[in-house]
This record gives sequence, structure tokens and C-alpha cells, in this order.
Amino acid sequence: MASHTADANTETFLSPFLIRIVSSSFGSLVTALAVTPLDVVKVRQQAMMAEPTPRTKITMSQCSKCGTFVLNNGLMEHIINKCTTAHFIEHEVVGFAGSQTARGMPASTLGGMAHIYRREGLRGIYSGLSPTLVMAIPATVMYFTAYDELKYRFSPFFGEMWAAPIAGITARMFASTVTSPLELIRTLSQAGEHGGGLGGHATGGGGLVATARTIVRQGGVFGLWRGLEPTLWRDVPFSGVYWLALEQGKVALEERYPSENPLAPTARAFVAGAGAGMLAAVLVTPFDVVKTRRQLYTTLASDPAVAATIDHSASAGNGSTSQVISGILKDEGAPGLFRGAYARVLKVTPACAIMIGVYETGKRVFGLQERGT
Repeated sequence: MASHTADANTETFLSPFLIRIVSSSFGSLVTALAVTPLDVVKVRQQAMMAEPTPRTKITMSQCSKCGTFVLNNGLMEHIINKCTTAHFIEHEVVGFAGSQTARGMPASTLGGMAHIYRREGLRGIYSGLSPTLVMAIPATVMYFTAYDELKYRFSPFFGEMWAAPIAGITARMFASTVTSPLELIRTLSQAGEHGGGLGGHATGGGGLVATARTIVRQGGVFGLWRGLEPTLWRDVPFSGVYWLALEQGKVALEERYPSENPLAPTARAFVAGAGAGMLAAVLVTPFDVVKTRRQLYTTLASDPAVAATIDHSASAGNGSTSQVISGILKDEGAPGLFRGAYARVLKVTPACAIMIGVYETGKRVFGLQERGT
């Protein structure tokens, strides 16, 4: 997939670098438009559940506009303040008893989507889309562009098969390291604008620059990258598994179903992307569970009003990644590490398929072909 200009007979009016930027930007936009409504429904339904999360004594529904939630559209995750989006509607959350009521959402995804659309229209279905795109597009551009170039340069040293996962891991580490401070600054800045900080950092609402200075003053330069470690624990293995399975899947599909149809490469990329995304999502679910619990614990523990009411054990998210894994295995067994695997697969699989399908198609439309072809 690392790309070069097409052969001598094909001319492109964009540089290879710009083609990758345009293709990955359009791919992330299409993916977000397709998958974000599914996450909006999931977040609303979770917020309305009466039962507490595993081993905690408080739920998000007890304060519909307080704290944060994690938006994951299959491309990236974002910590977003409830008070800045329309994900949480006060009159729908209060009094919800875990089943469909006159004012509650249906339990099914399609039913929930129809419920939101009838009450709030497209703005409700796509609430949270703007903050997602603000970070998803630049991060995806860096990720896919770096992968293409690194795969080409790594191939002579590691071979075609292993160059893909190594390039994917390296590209993900690069993109996450670059965007992590920006995501943290944006999140804390929004929190400051709405009456306080996040995670114990009072930002004062002074804008992005003021927020960055506050973080550095309170936690040093490396404070800008707090939260990066659990993200890499999940995203690095996911990238390795995904790109290895994707590239091998495309080769296998081309060998088994050779075709000169111009749509065949897109179809192969779409199918291989879906399969690779499904496999990676299942295998990396334990790290996703750990990351989610650590985020939830950090958010609740930083609020003095609820810190005394929550469980502070390792399995609840209190500790390092390895400590939380050990705690979950001790308290809940292996199944505890795979909570939510089904929902994660349903979201990640189409997102990966759409993203790689659009990205590969965009490169071909603009005349960019794989090096060596």
C-alpha cells in the first residue's frame, strides 16, 4: 500500500503525499459519518442504565451533565465532556429504569437511532461528530501516510509480510504521540470553559495556550502526554495485528479471486479490512477493557463528591495496566477481560472496512499505485 506515482503512462495533478492526505481525510470523514451514530446510541444507552459499571457504586446516569464520556467511532477514541455535547439529555436520563419507557430509549441500536432522530433530528444522531473530526482527520492522515512510507522503507529489511505490522506499529506510535498532547489540551480547555478542570487540573478557561501552560506548570512537560501509556497498550498491538491480517488478506483474496474489474481492488480492501478489524478487535479487547476502566476510575476518583463512593480496587481501574489486568483476572476471571467484545467488534469491523476501502480507492482514483507495480 505504500505508494508511488502511477506508471509513466499515468499523470497525476497531485503529489503522492497530497494524494494520501486527501484520501485518508475523505476516508476518516466517511467512516465517522457511517459509524458515529452507532456510538451515539451506545453512549446514550449506557448513560441510562440503572445498573452500576463493574465493581463501582455510581453510574453516569446519576449526573447526566457531569464528567466525561469516551466516544469511539472505530477510528479513534476521544474523551469528551458531557456538558459540551448533546449526547446527554437531562429529561431522558433521569428516572430511566433500564428498559423502554415512555421517555426512555429502546434497547436495540436501530430503535435507539430512530428514537433520537424523531426527537432531535440529524443533530442528535451526529452529536459529538465535530470534536471527533477535529482530532480524527489529522491523526488518521498522519497514521496512514506514515504507514505507507514506512512499509515501503521497511520491506527490504523485514520482507513484505513483516514490514506491514512493524510499519503499522511505528505509525500508530508516531500518530498517537503527536496527537495525545493536542487531545489532552483540547479536552481540558473545554472543561475549563464550562466551569472547571478535568482530572484535578483547573484550567480557568483561558484557551488552548493557557491550558497548555497550566499542564506544564503542574505536571512538567511530560504532563502533556499523561494518558498516552494506556492508549499505546491497546493501539500498538491492534495496529500490528490489523495491518498484518489486512495485507495478507488482500494477497489471499487476489490469488483466490483474480479479477480485472476496476472495482475488485476496492472490494478486496473492504473485505480484508473487515476481517482484519474483527480479528484485531477481539484479540485486543482485554487492553480496551483495561483502558476504559482506568479512564472511568480516573474521572470518578478526581471528583471529590463521588471519590468516596467508588471501588478503589485494581479491577476497578486503580493501578497500572498490568495491575488492572491482574485484578480483573483475580476478581472476574478471563471473561472479565473480554467484556464488551461483541459491541466493539460490531463497531470496529465496519469502521476498518470503510476506512481502508475509501483510502485505497482514493489513491487509485488520483493515479497513485503501489511501488513496484
